[in-house]
Order: sequence, then C-alpha cells, then structure tokens
Amino acid sequence: MKSFCNSSITKGATRAAVLVLTMSSQALFASEADTTDVPTNEVYQLDGIVVVANSEVTPMREVGSSVTVITAQEIKKSQKQSVTEVLRTVPGLDVVQTGARGGQTSVFMRGANSGHTLVIVDGIEMNDPSSPNGAFDFADLSVDNIERIEVLRGSQSILYGSDAIGGVISIITRQGVGAPKSTFSADYGAYSTSKLTARTSGSNLRTSYSFSASRTDTKGFSATDSRLNNESDGFGLTSLSGKLVVRPSEFSQLRFVVRSSQSQTEIDKSFSSFTNPGIFDDINNVQDSRKSFLKAESDVTTSNDVLRVKAFATLANNKRTANDSPDPVFGPGFQSSSYDAETSHFGLKGVITPLKRQRLIVGVETERELLSQRTDFGFGASALNGLNVRTTGVYGLAQVNAGDNVFATFGVRNDNHDLFGSNTSFRATATFVIPRMETRFKASFGDGFNAPSLFQLFDPSFGNMALQPEESESWDVGIEQRFADDDVSVGVTWFHQSINNIFGFDPVTFRTINIAAARSEGAEMFAELRSGKVTARIDYTYTDAIDKADGSSLLRRARNKVNAHMTYTHDESTSAGFTFQHVGPRPDNNFEVFPAERISLESYTLVGLTAQRRIVENVIVTGRVENLLDEKYQEVLHYATSGRALYFGIRYSL
Repeated sequence: MKSFCNSSITKGATRAAVLVLTMSSQALFASEADTTDVPTNEVYQLDGIVVVANSEVTPMREVGSSVTVITAQEIKKSQKQSVTEVLRTVPGLDVVQTGARGGQTSVFMRGANSGHTLVIVDGIEMNDPSSPNGAFDFADLSVDNIERIEVLRGSQSILYGSDAIGGVISIITRQGVGAPKSTFSADYGAYSTSKLTARTSGSNLRTSYSFSASRTDTKGFSATDSRLNNESDGFGLTSLSGKLVVRPSEFSQLRFVVRSSQSQTEIDKSFSSFTNPGIFDDINNVQDSRKSFLKAESDVTTSNDVLRVKAFATLANNKRTANDSPDPVFGPGFQSSSYDAETSHFGLKGVITPLKRQRLIVGVETERELLSQRTDFGFGASALNGLNVRTTGVYGLAQVNAGDNVFATFGVRNDNHDLFGSNTSFRATATFVIPRMETRFKASFGDGFNAPSLFQLFDPSFGNMALQPEESESWDVGIEQRFADDDVSVGVTWFHQSINNIFGFDPVTFRTINIAAARSEGAEMFAELRSGKVTARIDYTYTDAIDKADGSSLLRRARNKVNAHMTYTHDESTSAGFTFQHVGPRPDNNFEVFPAERISLESYTLVGLTAQRRIVENVIVTGRVENLLDEKYQEVLHYATSGRALYFGIRYSL
C-alpha cells in the first residue's frame, strides 16, 4: 500500500571558488557530476562549497536554498557503512527501514513522499521507475568511494525535472589525486556482520582514476518483531564503483563513471490473509536486486573561461526479483515477481560567464524510462514488456551577484512528457549577508511537477492510465549567524510545502489514484561548534505534515526530531565520537485488522559511540557501539530494529 507516505567561511569559500575556477589541469567548472573534478585534498575539505543547488560550484554563503553537506572525512569518522545511516543525521529527513539490513528503506524529505526525492550519483538518476512510487530504495547503497553527499531541500524541478518536487540527494564519488595509493579495510561485529573493502586511486597530468569494491554479509535479525518470530533474515551485498577522468587538453575533459550493486535479502511478509492477518516469519522468501549505472561525459571550456559546454549520456538499470517458495504459513503455491527498469538520459548544457561572478546556465535534456515486469501469484500470471515514456526538458538559470553581499538566482524550465504534455516550473532564491557581521539571510521559492512512475501507470493490478501528475509549491526563509571568530554558528529555517494530486491507493478498486492534497511546514534549527580538537553539532527539526482532506498526520513522519554528534580529535592518530538521536511519535497503519486502522509508533532515543586509533604508520583500528542503551523501537509497525551492537574494524593503507 502506498503511504504519502555553515571571517573563515568567507575566506575559505572564496579560496575554494578561486581554486575551482582557475585550476584548468584539474577542473574549470563543476556540475552535479563534475564536482569530483575538484581535487579532494584542496577544495572539498574546505568549508562552504555546494554544487547541487545551482548545478555548479557555488560558495555556501551565496546559496539561498537549504542544503546540508556531508564530507568524506565526516563519514569516515562516523564509521557509518551505508548511506541510510548517514542520512539519518540530516535535518528535515525521516529515514524508515522495513526490518533488518536490506529491508526496503525510504527517505521522506520535509514530510514529502519518498518518491518526491530525486537521488543522483555523479549526476546519474537512481530512482526506480518500476517501484510503486518511483522512489529509490536506499537498502543496498553503501558509502564506498563516496567523497561528498549534498542534500538539497525544497522543490527542485528547474534543474532536475520530475521526481525532485521534495528535494535532491546528490552523491559524489571520489576522484584520484596524486601518487597511486590503495586502502584495504575489514569490519566485523554484531549479527555476524562482516565487510571487506578495497580501494585504489591516483592521478597524473592527463588522467585520474578511483576504483573500489566491497562485500558485506550479515546473518541479521528477524525482519519482523522478535515477539512474533526469532528467525534471522540475512543480507549480502557486493558493490563496485569506479571513475576515470581523461584530460586531452588544458580546456577539455572526458569522464567515465560506473557503479553497480548486487544484493540478496531475506524478507518476511506483512500478512498471510485477511482472515489470518499479522506479520509472519517467511523462511523462504528472498529478494534479489541488481543495479548498474553508467555515465560518459565530455566537458569543453573556451580559453577565456566565458563558455563551457558539457554533453553527457547516462544509463541506469534496476532489476528486482522476489521468489517465495511454498510453506505451511503462506500456502502451497509458488509466488514470484520480476521487474526490469531502465532509464537512459542524454543532455547538453552550456555555462556562460559574461561578467565576473555572473553566470547563465542553459540546457536541454531528454530521458526515456522503460519497464518490463512479470508477476506470478500461483493462481495466475501477468506480464508487461517494453513499456516506455519519454520526457524532454529545456531550462535556464541565471545567477546574479550584486556586489559581495547580495546574491540571487532565477530559473525556469519546460518539460514535455509523452502522456501529460507540457509543464513549466519556476524557482527563485536570494541571499543577503550583512557586511562584517556574517549574518546571512536566505530565502527560496519553487514549484514543480511529478509524473507517475511506469508502475503507477501500467501495472496490471495497481496501475491507472488516468492519473494526473502531482504538483508542488514550496518556500523557505532562514537566518544564520557566526560567533567567536566563526567557531560557533547557529541558524533557523522555516519551510512550507504543498502538494496536490497526490498519488494514493483505492481500497475498492486496488488502483493508484489521485486522492488528496498535503501540506507540510515546520522549522529546522542548528547550533555548531568547531574549536580546536572538538567539533559538535545539534539539529532540531519540527515537521507538521498533514493530509489536507481530513487534517490527519502523514504516515511515518515524526513531528519532532533531534540529532546531535560530538567528535574529539586528540591528535592525528586518535579520535572519539558520540552520537544522539531522538525521534518522536509517528503514525502508522495496523494491517492486523481489515480495514487497516491508524496507530501511533512510540518515540525512541538512540545513543552511539565511536573511536579510532592509528597503531602503526599505515594501520588504523576502529570501533563503534550502536544503540548503546539497547532501545526497543520500531520504524514500521511490527518490523524489528537492531538492539545494542558492537563493531570493530581495521584499515591498512599503502
């Protein structure tokens, strides 16, 4: 069932921007996938740079949108192994995982549906057209080879088209810098969880490369509540990631990106029948997922840096199969399903810089989604082959800087969808910085549309060709202030978002329909300390997300959420960290009765510890404790979560 469901910054940002714009042997400009052309050790470790907001490198102080940036260094110190774990710390996000590792994982941004967030890796769109709501499942996305994660909140259809009416999560992989080097790591811990990782990278004047491979295995725990059964549901994941950059000349680059994953997940079903409802163990229900993503891109800049032209082509393939063999609980029949979805994306983009610090971005792109699927419930089968739709868009975005303290963007886009015709979107942002005080005011407004996924349109059981696109409007305003020589910063952002024609489920016809309108509003507040050996941050998010038809709260969105972390770095060889998360009550549906009734999931608090130490020159040992207090909680009704868990690791570099 579908549920709608950061003076020093000025100096650092300026220096980083200059580096980006002048180092022609490394990068001239960078777009959403081009950010990895910036040398990691020279730019990305500097505070105050963001790419996803304008699809070009921009100092954070000039960005009017709400963006969170998580660097590779922060990921490394946190010892998190999956992107899911990293995103749990981001303000404005609700991350919901169905059961044990590998279970379906959804991200709700500012109360929007999981299908309203576009996920891109090096500019490759990852969303799955075969999923019930076109969302990306984060269950098998590891942090391997990731340099940077940028989370952009609010409607973003101007640059990113459909699927981005809630926001964009942009993941940027590493690019090789300097002499060849390799790293090997091994981790082991609770639930017989093991992970082996190998990475190698390097560069010279003409080429750079970065490749990684990893294997994760866990016996896991029961996907369903242990009070219902104790059978463990295992998970295995193989991940590969690579990037190659070739520079034929001082003013041109070619980039090639590949990323793939293969996973196998043991899952449990939600109910056996309407006459015998509940969540049951299913010892022979297995889901396999294979994902592959490719990108080829050329980038040419004129010698005077006035014009840069980029052409790219991407191919994304998502394959899922689920096989449930006969058993006593779920009956004698064999059940299976398979989905094969492919997205091809071609684009041409121009960046014109007629005057210093003024920029015009224009582009055209076309995307084709294709779906084949087969379902077999034992009593009958259905199949779809080669269904496809195409969307073609043209867009323009102007960045205007009025001096050193006033910055604005204005953008418009027109998309033409095979089934829904033409749609025009608009977005504007503004930022004002009070001189010498580093008080920053920011604001943004945007609208957008979200076309139904191929599943929602064509699935024989749930599809509906009469669906209309969802439409959104969003705005946010905020203020940020730095103190104590920029060691301390605080800020607050107020946001509002409304979405109409929301896709929902008709319990009578079992079809996807446009059923409702929703509104979410709230505030995101933070306080951050970066002083000497200590870095600390606390975020509080208040989200009031409701169905406008009856005023009920949207499912699985917490109204109150607090995240905090602190890291103490004793020296280059020793550091330790503390994490805290509190998530308030959330509504969910109880399917033990028919029709389903609404219940409230209890709030929960999680505490974690991390530590790492270099024992010899090239060897680092790590350790972490998750859920230190052994909190018992659920993110989805009747689905289990991890108890107290201890993990150790070792990293060797050469």
